[in-house]
Amino acid sequence: MWKSVTSGGINSCSAAILDGGEIVYSEGFGAADRAAGLQADGKTRFNIGSTSKMFAAAAILILADENRLGLDDPVIRHLPEFTMKDPRYRDITIRMLFNHSSGLPGSTFVFGYRDDQNPHAVLLDTLRESTLKHDPGAMGIYCNDGFTLAEMIVERVSGKPFLDFLKERVFEPLGMKDTGASIGISGGKVAEFYDEKGKKLPRELVAVLGAGGLSSTVEDLCRFSGAFIPGGKSFLSEKMREEILRPQPTPFAASLRGQSLLEAFGWDYALLPEFRDLGFQMVGKSGGTSFYTTNIQILPSRGLAVAVIFSGHGPTQEATCTIMKALMRDKILQVPEKPRPVPPAAAEPVPLELLAHEGYYVDASRA
Repeated sequence: MWKSVTSGGINSCSAAILDGGEIVYSEGFGAADRAAGLQADGKTRFNIGSTSKMFAAAAILILADENRLGLDDPVIRHLPEFTMKDPRYRDITIRMLFNHSSGLPGSTFVFGYRDDQNPHAVLLDTLRESTLKHDPGAMGIYCNDGFTLAEMIVERVSGKPFLDFLKERVFEPLGMKDTGASIGISGGKVAEFYDEKGKKLPRELVAVLGAGGLSSTVEDLCRFSGAFIPGGKSFLSEKMREEILRPQPTPFAASLRGQSLLEAFGWDYALLPEFRDLGFQMVGKSGGTSFYTTNIQILPSRGLAVAVIFSGHGPTQEATCTIMKALMRDKILQVPEKPRPVPPAAAEPVPLELLAHEGYYVDASRA
């Protein structure tokens, strides 16, 4: 992490480790605010991008725990104002929003500096004139808009603003005092972002809270991660904790070899093949905005969690995985090794059914 900062590509970063329900390591690297001479540490706040999606997942599962909604309810049951040109939208369920299999077009928001739009209204207006990419539930293709719909469902069912619900049911019970809206709104001790010339840019704001608009610290992200560890302090019943950790496969993924990404309840992955082969479940979630990158990784059966955040586009996945493997070695656990190189497969003729599609392909919208 120091190397990332001193190379000039990263402004600052923080890392924290949770072991057995306790934060056992927390450190920052580089200056969070150069002019003020403030160093980054485990309590420095960064925007966390798509890691915010796990808080939308948490909120929905809390409501499911209370039988106020079902994970396989159609979205329109709770949001009747949600409509699309494509009649298949009626078959989209809440679960599909979280394993990215809804078929919704993608991302209806921008990263900016001002909170000057209603992202819920913008999304509904956009979807009203849109069609789906595929049948609901067929396959998982990364989609931010599903999490904005989930945010809207939380507000509709709970009767509270999304952030208020999270504060009451997640942040306060877990002691997460430094998590909330984007740093452009929340302020506090934040990691500023500087461009390549050293100019400090305005504090970033992301309006879609459930899809990517929260800010947090590595210590708070570790506290949150602890909620998914058996025996840890949690806001979920055992049934819903198991639900958020289990794979959420689609028909398309079942036809593929190996473990697919996104076949999980909000996570980037609920299983990593290299750890699964050793008998360990590893779950993780990354996040990125224009200025910040985040990653959390959790080994539930061993009570371990690692959180890393960079101001800048840093190697968060590499850092998190390196720390996790070091922890496992310290605990005398088997760690996945780098695969040995294998010789390439023997060349084979291109199948005739593929040759039928031979030719040049161009994007007609480009000159």
